[in-house]
Amino acid sequence: MGDKGETFHSSDTGEPSGTAGQPMLNALKKYEMTNIVAVVTRYFGGVKLGIRGLIEAYGKTVEAAIELSPLKKLIKLCSYKITCRYDLAEKLKYKIEQLNAKVINTDYTAEVTISILIEEYLKDDLEKYLIELEKAGKLKIVTTNKNEQ
Repeated sequence: MGDKGETFHSSDTGEPSGTAGQPMLNALKKYEMTNIVAVVTRYFGGVKLGIRGLIEAYGKTVEAAIELSPLKKLIKLCSYKITCRYDLAEKLKYKIEQLNAKVINTDYTAEVTISILIEEYLKDDLEKYLIELEKAGKLKIVTTNKNEQ
């Protein structure tokens, strides 16, 4: 399944149509899971489950696997490292937090170096603000990175 669940595929390989892949896919959708694959291997033990039994077995197996460990949401983050003068640092840190970003580190040396994290979908206003200040000569953007956590 893609980032937003837009891409998906299921297969019943070897089982009656609609009894394996779709119930597994439904379990993933129920938990709003994306960027994932589920594979269930069933060994025949001499008992015929029937269509309803197969549907339950495959769907419940995926749900049981999901429930075994807590889910973690992957968040796309952007990080910035900037430098500025001492007289701007506190005002800048306040504004950064107002833009829903988080100051994760501040180093005070000859200049103030501020490390920032923000969710990718919120970065536009912060980036615009930082670029404006950089153009005005008030700060320097040292690095920018994207990652997932």
